Amino acid sequence: MPRQASASAVAIAATWLLAACAQAGPHIRPPPGMPVLNRPPESSPGHPVPDTQVKVPHTVTAGAMLVGQAPAGSLVEVDGRQLRVGSNGRFQARAPATGQSWTIRIVRPAPATALVIRVQVLARGG
Repeated sequence: MPRQASASAVAIAATWLLAACAQAGPHIRPPPGMPVLNRPPESSPGHPVPDTQVKVPHTVTAGAMLVGQAPAGSLVEVDGRQLRVGSNGRFQARAPATGQSWTIRIVRPAPATALVIRVQVLARGG
């Protein structure tokens, strides 16, 4: 398998795993032997998606600012709304006021593949 296809397969698998974990809720534990990732502070650009130069938090508190990072020149959409990506690759969006799942779509300039990432919006105080 070519390296680019292999990297894409890993990115898709990682995105699927992140989405599955986000939907499962905090009561689910990872299988034995799988590393446990700590949640980043809200001001952090989040967890890296392997082999993509993309960082997005797994969760965000309702009403808080989500800060992420993608390669400069990327197109970022949150629930269909296009976000401005800075020259440093950073983007931000305010999370909805209610807890729900949030879809982030990132199209990188090269390779021009779309990453679809789900972020769990947590209720305030929860």
